[in-house]
Amino acid sequence: MLRVSSRTKMKKGEDKKMKGESKEEHLTKLPRSLLCLIFEAAIEDTKERRKKDGGRQAVRTLASLACTCRTLRDILFPETEKVVCDFHGLECHRQEGHHCHLNSDYPHSWYFDVEGYVCTDDMHSLTLGGKLWYLACKQMIGYGSCKLHAVCGAFTDDLCRENAIFWRNLCRDAAELRIMHWSKGANLVLKHNAKIEDDIMSRRMIADPEIVRAQKLLNISQTPRCTIPAPCKPCFSNAMLPLDSGLSPSNSREAEGSSSSRRNITAEERAEAEKVLSSKWRNLASTFLLDKRLPRSGHCSVSVGEFIVIVGGFCPANLPIVDVILIHIGTLTIKCPEVYGNPPPKRFRQTLNHVEPSSLSPLFPEKEEDHVLVMYGGWDALGCEYGGKEINTLTVAANGDYVHWKTFSTSGQAPSPRYNHSADTIKRKESLFVYGGEGEQVEANDTCSYFLNLNSLLWRRVPTFANFKRGRKSHPSARCLHVSTVRLNPKSGLEEVIIFGGLSPAKDRFDTRQKNNNVFDMTPYSLDLDTMQWTQSSQDDVLKTKSRHRAAPVKVTANRMLLVGGVTEAGLFLDDIVQLNLSTLKWEEPPLVLGQPSHGLRHIAGCSADGLFIFGGTTTTIFGVTPVTKLDVLQIGPPHELENKLMEESKSAASTPNAPIPSPRPTPKKQRGSLADIINDFVAMVKLGRGKYLEKFNIRQHQVLARHRASRTQWFNNT
Repeated sequence: MLRVSSRTKMKKGEDKKMKGESKEEHLTKLPRSLLCLIFEAAIEDTKERRKKDGGRQAVRTLASLACTCRTLRDILFPETEKVVCDFHGLECHRQEGHHCHLNSDYPHSWYFDVEGYVCTDDMHSLTLGGKLWYLACKQMIGYGSCKLHAVCGAFTDDLCRENAIFWRNLCRDAAELRIMHWSKGANLVLKHNAKIEDDIMSRRMIADPEIVRAQKLLNISQTPRCTIPAPCKPCFSNAMLPLDSGLSPSNSREAEGSSSSRRNITAEERAEAEKVLSSKWRNLASTFLLDKRLPRSGHCSVSVGEFIVIVGGFCPANLPIVDVILIHIGTLTIKCPEVYGNPPPKRFRQTLNHVEPSSLSPLFPEKEEDHVLVMYGGWDALGCEYGGKEINTLTVAANGDYVHWKTFSTSGQAPSPRYNHSADTIKRKESLFVYGGEGEQVEANDTCSYFLNLNSLLWRRVPTFANFKRGRKSHPSARCLHVSTVRLNPKSGLEEVIIFGGLSPAKDRFDTRQKNNNVFDMTPYSLDLDTMQWTQSSQDDVLKTKSRHRAAPVKVTANRMLLVGGVTEAGLFLDDIVQLNLSTLKWEEPPLVLGQPSHGLRHIAGCSADGLFIFGGTTTTIFGVTPVTKLDVLQIGPPHELENKLMEESKSAASTPNAPIPSPRPTPKKQRGSLADIINDFVAMVKLGRGKYLEKFNIRQHQVLARHRASRTQWFNNT
């Protein structure tokens, strides 16, 4: 009996073991698509959930699923992963010309050809765990930021962006937001792709015979050049005009003779040439190349879909209209789209917001997949202010090929023309909220808020009140150049408008003889859109940040906002990055930023930071305030090299026993070199800094740049 009972117990134990193994095997035997659909339903993405918790619920769901059985834990928390290219599962049009580093020996996710840097098409091969963590990460930081980190991750050696480890670490770093770093390769790619775009644009423009003929007439004239920005020869960096390179010897002699004689053209010929240029330069996006359009300040930028849309601002090109520049996140290329409609006059310090009007609204686009942006306000530094009852809409194509300008007239209690104000979209992006600003017709103590219904285009002016329990201190003063955003109240779940910082719009603040004490502190104020009452949040004096204006805000998650730079009340340009928790409305410990940007944030103000793209800004020189070309990308988390190094050190420390500490030895004295060596060492120490970890520049980038220049030269010689 004992033997039988023991055998039955052993059989029962084996049956239980087999049942557990069969369950795990059953999960692994499920089709990948079906298993992914089950998990996608578990972490379903809704706008309301994203606004409330910022994607944290999806992360918690995946963590709880990983605790259910070993198979799910191996899928969601793998130590190592092997990604295989599912080339045969792609569509037919994507299989043609497919280039993937997963089925090749090339270690990088970027390859290079004569057209610049090209990203491989390898994000189709996400593993199951990688796809689930990618969906959770997309809920937390958005589609554009995920695409940006995937693209910038391609510059790192031995980094596979399709695995669960990459996206899981990004979810962790985005939730904590303790450490960030500057991308070391994105700036190079953006600048060189801008040069490629300049070459393409210049060749396309000078190939038009009418433009060449008009240029020739204006170049040989003794009269001053027209004020219309024409595609003149100095605008083409290294490109040669057809009248300089494509003429026969006889024609070239005639051109030389005509240019030497410098005959005067008639007024009719000059007017005809200017008419040709003014009628064609809008369709060519601009007659100025990107090297004169990228340095700018006072612009506005919005992240929509796969693009960063940059509109307006002051740049050396001094265009008479508002120009548009698109940065494609997936390939880090800068596009100059075709412009349709009548662009508004040039302006800067306006606002630009992405709206989602209903089908009944006059702002609804012709194609549903296109994006609609509303531009309001601004000025041109010559005394002309914009706004009032006029709004401008910019429709951006989903693929970025074209943009379409439209002008609409509104009704109701519209705000007076203004600039340096703030604007936010509320009520599911179907209404526009405008607050603050300055202008000739703006009242000095105007603390009213303005609402624009995007369906009826009707303005509504609503006064705001202080919280009766906390007194007048809970009501913010009239201000401009401040920061505003929208959040969901964690208690009531209703929308609130948050403002902080800025300075008073008093007219005497431009007088340099007076002391500027009109910069407001960074205490956030929240406005309840139902009761229109302001509430001032309490702050910790230790973590409270410096007062500033003209700071560049970027909303990383639904509950985290970063401020880049700013200007103090003493006029100093700040170079720090501070963090605000939108749930508690309290300033927290700023993240540790590693690496070094292309143009240090020191002495630079007026940049934009939407979508983690730090673009533009001004700096002070001996010639005054000058816009700079700033194209930097701020990434979440530590650099991949540092993270791998720390993991290796932790593994080696855990595996090796504690060794005795060796006795210290006297370090030999460093021999002093020549004066040039000492100066070079000092400059390097100043640039890198002491006690800071700064990434070393990847030497392979120099080799890529060398191949880039060589291939460009060979391509131009062959063509």
